[in-house]
Amino acid sequence: MQRQIKVIALATLLALAARDAHPDVKLTDVVQVLGTVTNAARPVEDALVVALNLSTFYATQTFSAPDGSFKLPPMQAGVYRIIAVKRGFAPAIATVMPKAPQHALSFKLQNEQSLSRSKKDEIWAVRSSLPKDILRDIDAVLGAMPAQQTPVPRFEASMMSMASVDAEVSNTSLASTEVGIRGPVGKGWTLDFQGNMHEMNDPSLDAADDPLAESAAVVMELRSGADDGYRIASSKSSWRNGELLTRTGAAGIQTHNFEWTRPGSKVQVRYLSQDNIFEESSNSELFELSGDKMLVKTQRSRLGVSMTIGQETYVAHSADAVPYRTANLAANGEFAAGRAIVLHYGFHTRVGETGSEWAPQTAAEWRLSPNRSIILSGMYKVYDDRAATFDVPSLVFWTQSGNTSPRYRYSAALRSEGEQSGTFSAVATVSAVDSLVRIVFDQGVDQLVDGLYLEPGDERRDISLAYNRNIGRHLAVDLSTSAGTAESENSSSEESRKHYLIGDLHSHYRPTGTSIKVSYRNIEQPHPSPLDLVLQTERMNVTMGQSLHLPLDVRLLIGMELARLGAYAPGTEQETLAPVERRYVGGLSFNF
Repeated sequence: MQRQIKVIALATLLALAARDAHPDVKLTDVVQVLGTVTNAARPVEDALVVALNLSTFYATQTFSAPDGSFKLPPMQAGVYRIIAVKRGFAPAIATVMPKAPQHALSFKLQNEQSLSRSKKDEIWAVRSSLPKDILRDIDAVLGAMPAQQTPVPRFEASMMSMASVDAEVSNTSLASTEVGIRGPVGKGWTLDFQGNMHEMNDPSLDAADDPLAESAAVVMELRSGADDGYRIASSKSSWRNGELLTRTGAAGIQTHNFEWTRPGSKVQVRYLSQDNIFEESSNSELFELSGDKMLVKTQRSRLGVSMTIGQETYVAHSADAVPYRTANLAANGEFAAGRAIVLHYGFHTRVGETGSEWAPQTAAEWRLSPNRSIILSGMYKVYDDRAATFDVPSLVFWTQSGNTSPRYRYSAALRSEGEQSGTFSAVATVSAVDSLVRIVFDQGVDQLVDGLYLEPGDERRDISLAYNRNIGRHLAVDLSTSAGTAESENSSSEESRKHYLIGDLHSHYRPTGTSIKVSYRNIEQPHPSPLDLVLQTERMNVTMGQSLHLPLDVRLLIGMELARLGAYAPGTEQETLAPVERRYVGGLSFNF
């Protein structure tokens, strides 16, 4: 575990390195880096020293001698981030600007105990977003160290339990429990297990009735490296359809996934079952087998393909069940056309028993500076001969791409990173769907409530903003928000337009161990019924966590939720909506 934490810390620092590069520096032809690695004025032997070129991400490494000295081989001119790391010590880092042909560095390593628990948690959180090739190379180098340097296996575990105390007896109540375990198992293997259970109860229902909503999920990952392992995920959720007015049956989703990942390839088996999600007395079952493979990977280009074979059975009302088989083929590649332009290209095609479709896609990334870029992308379905009378609905999670291909999609994005200004991204998208889709924003007990229906022909316009920044050494802020509309191309009525606005704010103050989370959801959409109503969901959650500073990491959780679910007739006062429900939430979290 300790060795992996050092690797993650090292790779995290590498990923953030490009923030300090300056394109206007005059480069020398060759850069030579040498120096010493010490701890409390004593030399450190066999410390790994890595030099990462911030333009090409090419890494060079060496080890320190018994006297703590090191000397990297001559390297191509460029801006480098130099890191020294050894088991038992926190990584040390320095930046080399090529103003001179030779640079002398002095690394002073500190004991690993200086890493706080919050810093370790941050390292675990960002590992999945780091470049796979850098993680694999560093893992391979550290894995070649002598056997006596292998860390002692140690598990880390966490548990969180929360429940609501309602402001009024008539309000629904909530209960939530989450458990996580991670750590090394066996030789070279790492286990990451997470499970959660959520339940929502309505006091107006009989005690013998099922809960208003409940869900349970289990995710387990077993890995032998950054890009090699297995993942098993299973979840089951059910809801009562009270807010849909005309539907009385319960809705439910059940999913099972298995993934096998190898360097440059992945195989996935997926099962999805859904009941009464789109209309009463409807259900479907989907079974898929998919695989990804990297065909070409060089310093300037890469090309990968993916293949999916699936069978879905959809039953609406009392109709007979008919299996629907499809085969999807996609290709994605990129090419670096110089130091400032990266071109992305590919296509998506689907062949089924009722027809086929083909959609090419392309994108261009323009790097304005080492830490700022603009990305333009587009996709258009140029061929589609599917039968219009057979259209299987799809369920899409907001955090996933889903299994659908829109009729067209165009987007523009701006990304910026800076050590002082933080990380910022803005993405604007215009797309059109050609099948019935339900977008779910939260993967908890409120899936059915916090969802947006899109019908064939709807055009979406979305904008998403994200910003995170470390303010000094003590405060971290993470903000994300998205807003959008969807309406039919053949309708100009304001009442037929769908709206949504979601936002999340997370902040953490390290000296006191205080964290605050705020989330907001607002969804309006017409209800296709003779009543001609507009459904509205409005929800806001505020939760504060406070460390109790005990030998065992215990955090007190308190919060409040405001929720309003209801419907109103267009042209009437919105006071006809259901009253606002207010509930208070409290609980504890433990970290071992």
